[in-house]
Amino acid sequence: MAGTVDRRYQAQREACEAFIASQRHEGWACLATRYDDGGFSGATMDRPALQRLLADIAKIFDKLAKFDMLNQFVTHTGGGVFACPGGIAEGRFIGQRLFEAG
Repeated sequence: MAGTVDRRYQAQREACEAFIASQRHEGWACLATRYDDGGFSGATMDRPALQRLLADIAKIFDKLAKFDMLNQFVTHTGGGVFACPGGIAEGRFIGQRLFEAG
């Protein structure tokens, strides 16, 4: 059974990477950091990679708040929040600076 799960997991990963590659012209890029929780149930929040992802997202929000950039790109609409960034430089992706050290 584990081999079947691993193959399905790998197939999903490859499908996602192929889709991201198909959107490269829109500035999409696959992150170098992987948040894979193979073998952990998606029914729980107690997964190591998910916790790393949430911690990384918190760091991004901290950077946005520090430079007061959060309100610059966020429009509150009802119960949803939608990011509305400006133009992206050639060869970069939305939010790239947030993933850079510093």
